[in-house]
Amino acid sequence: MRQTGRTDGPASIRHRIVDGQRSISMRANGTPFSDHVAMNLTTGELVFRIPGGTERFIPSKAYKALVKMAAALLPEDALLNVTRIIGWLGSADDALLPHMIVGISFAIIGNSPPLLAAALRRRTSENRDTPYMLFVTTMGSVCLQIVLKADTLDGDWPSRLRTRPNIRWTNMLAPLGEEPFALAYDDPVHLDWGSAELEPPVIEAIVTGVHPQTGQGRMSVVIRKRALAAPQT
Repeated sequence: MRQTGRTDGPASIRHRIVDGQRSISMRANGTPFSDHVAMNLTTGELVFRIPGGTERFIPSKAYKALVKMAAALLPEDALLNVTRIIGWLGSADDALLPHMIVGISFAIIGNSPPLLAAALRRRTSENRDTPYMLFVTTMGSVCLQIVLKADTLDGDWPSRLRTRPNIRWTNMLAPLGEEPFALAYDDPVHLDWGSAELEPPVIEAIVTGVHPQTGQGRMSVVIRKRALAAPQT
């Protein structure tokens, strides 16, 4: 995921402490300010829309990167069940698998904590409607999750199991000298990364609504429509 705080990019979000109070500033480069600001007449909020950037990526390569992370964490007794997807890592980028779906969710947008974590979740029942293995990784405000396709435990290879990763993930953080707190991510939105072509970034924009009287604000992410997986039928 790109860093929205980069000052040399098309947009930036900056955090500062001013007189003991937290300050967040946003800047869009190269376009008129009026293109990014509006008033929500229903809520009375000022709405700022910051573009998500222009850097393109190849979804199948990004999916392979997640599989590599998952494979690095696999316990020895699970390796024999995922030999084919590990072998697939060495294939050409256009050697796609069925249902290369990625769940993405967010927490405290605009205030990315210095956090990197990953976990595997293994099925404990014989119910094959549930994937054998899920991989979840969190990077700051972003949570990504995939089904790690098994050789035979999710059906014949390559697995066409249509169950999507759908965990509402929470990280418990305990900063030194501070009270522990829960970093809860939203419900996942599902992306289709089954493409070997250059695609626009997943995030189209970050939207901030601020009430001018109370100073209270909220931030949300706009996902590019073409990045979304088709609805399940």
